[in-house]
Amino acid sequence: MVTAALPSLSEHGWITNPIEIADKIFSYFFTSEYSQTYLFRNKIASLPYILQQNQDDLGKLATDVEYWLRTLFSNYFQNTDVSAIVNPNADNPNKHQLTIYVQFQDKEGKTYSLGKLIEISDLTIRNIININNG
Repeated sequence: MVTAALPSLSEHGWITNPIEIADKIFSYFFTSEYSQTYLFRNKIASLPYILQQNQDDLGKLATDVEYWLRTLFSNYFQNTDVSAIVNPNADNPNKHQLTIYVQFQDKEGKTYSLGKLIEISDLTIRNIININNG
């Protein structure tokens, strides 16, 4: 499998570095709006939309995050594995932590592990923290 180049609208143009591709995939997932296009209805991976749709079902929230990130990463890498865990805040039911782990291989077979901790409050992403060594 050949790692595909990821298009960007920045001065970088087509991105081929695996870590930069992964970073852009996460960025697009965190900032995309589900309704940003009419042509690709039901094909936009959007964390804000997933949060809104699953506000009362944290298990489905984790499942949907895993599905969409696995789909996105599998377009560019092989042997993609995604895990998402939602930890509710015992003191405030409107606050949660979403932990995401992604592992994948590039075209040379090198394995990468990444992790993100997302702090959510009232369906709004408040903070995104990189987890070292996924």
